Amino acid sequence: MTPTERRLQLRAAGFAPLPLTGKAPPILGWPEKADASEDEIRTWACRYSNAPNTGIITKATPAFDIDILNQLAAEDVERLLRETFDKRGRILLRIGRAPKRAILLRTDNPFSKIEAKFAGGEKVELLAAGQQLAAFGVHPDTQKPYCWHGGEPGAVRREELPPITELEARQLVEDAATLLVKNYSYVRTGVPKDKHSTLPQGWRPNDRHLASLGGLIRTVARASAGQRNSTIYWASCRAGEMVVAGLIGKSEAVEILVESAARCGLPRDEAHRTVLSGLKRTGAANA
Repeated sequence: MTPTERRLQLRAAGFAPLPLTGKAPPILGWPEKADASEDEIRTWACRYSNAPNTGIITKATPAFDIDILNQLAAEDVERLLRETFDKRGRILLRIGRAPKRAILLRTDNPFSKIEAKFAGGEKVELLAAGQQLAAFGVHPDTQKPYCWHGGEPGAVRREELPPITELEARQLVEDAATLLVKNYSYVRTGVPKDKHSTLPQGWRPNDRHLASLGGLIRTVARASAGQRNSTIYWASCRAGEMVVAGLIGKSEAVEILVESAARCGLPRDEAHRTVLSGLKRTGAANA
């Protein structure tokens, strides 16, 4: 395919393509080009003749970017994602400079980039609103083409990708960071001192923290009924941090979480297992 044919194919499949010079878009204000028309895309070959590579705006198609140079560690982080999302849709894996890799997902409720950085400059991140992923063309460092495994975007439609919410994205990045620190001795950098900084903006423990936690679960469960388990697990991890910090007791956390989960429609025994699993991850299960 020519770059123009590739970009038109991506657009027809629900993606938002961009011309790239290496990895950089030459278009000013490119984050606003998610709805570029066919006619505009056809002009890019002449207007940006020095930009033969093609990227995808990640506002509606977040990309889990595993920017890790340890082969086994990168594969383990990929496996972590597959364990959660493999059954939800097509997993499209892009490799530019191996063992680094990226996987495309989709969302109908865009969110900002989420990342975890490590000493030495490596990181894992969810490229999201305001970012783009180099998808086709020649990698500027390796001078070899980007390659896809499991299918290529364009031939595979956006709607076939696994869906992800902001809550799940935050959990995925945190789980990947925990795996790298625990199993491969990575040293995390730039972690905010506020241990609750990964919670949704505006939600902090206070004198109504139990009610807030229950409200969080109910709100998300109503908005995304098919993802109740993962939402409750995420909230349980946050509650575990509160238990460890001494903000609430373990029994209080379990009670409010299980009750809220039951009101969301989960069987009480299943909810109890999910809650304890989340608490265990933070070390709060034995508190």
